[in-house]
Amino acid sequence: MSKKLLTLDKTADYATLREWCMTILEFLVIISPEMLEFVNGMKVAIDRIDKKQSMRYMRSMYREMNLMVREMYLPDPLMDKLNQILTEKFKYNLVDVAAAEKDEIQKILKRGRIRNDREFELVKNKEEEIYDDDSQFDYAESLRSLLGDYEMNR
Repeated sequence: MSKKLLTLDKTADYATLREWCMTILEFLVIISPEMLEFVNGMKVAIDRIDKKQSMRYMRSMYREMNLMVREMYLPDPLMDKLNQILTEKFKYNLVDVAAAEKDEIQKILKRGRIRNDREFELVKNKEEEIYDDDSQFDYAESLRSLLGDYEMNR
C-alpha cells in the first residue's frame, strides 16, 4: 500500500491531485460554512496553478492540503467521514497517506541522507509537526540533522 501511495504523489496525473484538493475543500465548506472565505482563497490558488498547469505546484498543493487537514484536529467523526469520502473517490485516504509518509521518512533515516527537494519537504513537514513534542525530541533531532546536511550540500 505504501509504495502505491508514494507513487501516486510522484506520478499521479494533474487532474487526480486537483480533484483530491477540491474534494477536501468542498468537505471543509460543508462541515464549517464559516470557512467559505478561506476555501475560496484556496480555490483561487488552485485556479492560478491551473493556468500554469504546473504539476510541481499541484503536488505541493496536494501535500499542503493533507498537512493542513491533519493539523486542523477535526473531531474523529468528521475525520472518519472525510477519510470515507476520499477512500470512495481515490481508494485511499489521509490515514494511508500519513502511513506512507512515515514509511518514507523511516527509509530516509535508515539511508542517512535526503536525496531531493521532495524528500526535504517531507522531512521538514514532519519535523515542524513534532518539534515541540518533548517525547519525540530524539526523533526531531535526527530529522533536523538530515535537514541541515541536505541544506549544507545543496
